[in-house]
Amino acid sequence: MTAWLPLAIAFLGLGVVAGLSVPRMWRFGPRRHQWLVAGLIAGLGIVYLQIRLPQPASQDISQLLAQGDASPATVTVTGKILEPPRLTRQRKVQFWLQATAVSQGETLEQAVTGKVYATVPLLQGTGLYPGQLVAVTGRLYQPRAALNPGAFDFRTYLAAKGTFTGLAGKQVIALAKPPRWGLWRWRQRIVRAQVKPLGSPAGPLLSSIVLGRQAVDLPHDIRDLFIKAGLAHVLAASGFHVSLLLGAILTLTKGLGRRTQLILGVIALVFYVGLTGIQPSVLRAALMGGAALLAIAWEQKIRPVGLLLVVAVGLLLVNPLWIFDLGFALSFLATLGLLVTLPPLLKVFEGSPPVFATAIAVPLAASLWTLPLLIYLYNTVVTYSLIANVVSTIPITVISLGGMASAFAALLWPPAGSAIAFYWPIRCSG
Repeated sequence: MTAWLPLAIAFLGLGVVAGLSVPRMWRFGPRRHQWLVAGLIAGLGIVYLQIRLPQPASQDISQLLAQGDASPATVTVTGKILEPPRLTRQRKVQFWLQATAVSQGETLEQAVTGKVYATVPLLQGTGLYPGQLVAVTGRLYQPRAALNPGAFDFRTYLAAKGTFTGLAGKQVIALAKPPRWGLWRWRQRIVRAQVKPLGSPAGPLLSSIVLGRQAVDLPHDIRDLFIKAGLAHVLAASGFHVSLLLGAILTLTKGLGRRTQLILGVIALVFYVGLTGIQPSVLRAALMGGAALLAIAWEQKIRPVGLLLVVAVGLLLVNPLWIFDLGFALSFLATLGLLVTLPPLLKVFEGSPPVFATAIAVPLAASLWTLPLLIYLYNTVVTYSLIANVVSTIPITVISLGGMASAFAALLWPPAGSAIAFYWPIRCSG
């Protein structure tokens, strides 16, 4: 904590200096008190982040590894699966386990707390689901830190998620039957309905475009292709998807009154956020969309940039660790780019067909703000990504709308969802 105090004080001092000097040179910029408030928020944010950083409790399962990097013996960890299991690049099944007890051999179970990053063989992990109570047998280990500067730091990555222990599992025993209901079941219903007529990988790809890659276990080779093309955002549920969803709802309910539109829109947002796995980028977009619905219902104008800042600060107050989430950062920057840069770009293309102007201006406005962060993180620039985004804007929009229609139909009657998935998105985009 004390190591971060100088940085917090530096940001506070920077706000004071900027407040005293910048307004004199930039008359139309932020006022003096706004610079002071920005410096104060930055300083307090650093202190708050350090207070909220996860630390292992006295009964955390990581305490069993206090004297070494790995457990010398095979143990059985009992706990509940927190998120949908996913397939790793090594063809193993990975999931987060909320540990409740540990036993070794015939010894009595020891009560523990904390989350575990568990990996098990493919056959052992097939059929697991969120919320399931399981017993995983394997070896505990301490995640490794980065060996070289700039390399991926697995230990820091897990610590940011409140996890300090890994479990290399060999066997999984289910201790409870699947619950009769749950959002994961609805998500599974959608994916199955879309995979049935399209097969793999087209089916999971369509589901990922609709629900996001965090909610759908898309093969890594497909993800890599989208990343190399600069189209990774297509597979991340974000503001684009929320905008399409709300646009469709407002269009279909145009004659029902604004109050009814507000209620239906909020219900759709809550349900969609749950289906996507409550991702930070979707939460941000949903809160922005909810505010827009309120503005429409009350016939009030809102300040979108100010609203975006309020939403971002609110989300970070709930979970300050989202500041390290790349999806959160990219979503925030892309939305800021659309709010600030899109209007002047549309004026540049004034006189052009609206579809053509939007197809170029939207990806360009978002890319200008996200590109610096991507260059910093990956030390490379995908020169053709802008062209790829421009060319794919209309097909992705058509596919997304068709996928959403298919998902909604699948929740009501899976064969209808399968029919729409087969005849609309892929056929229209092809």
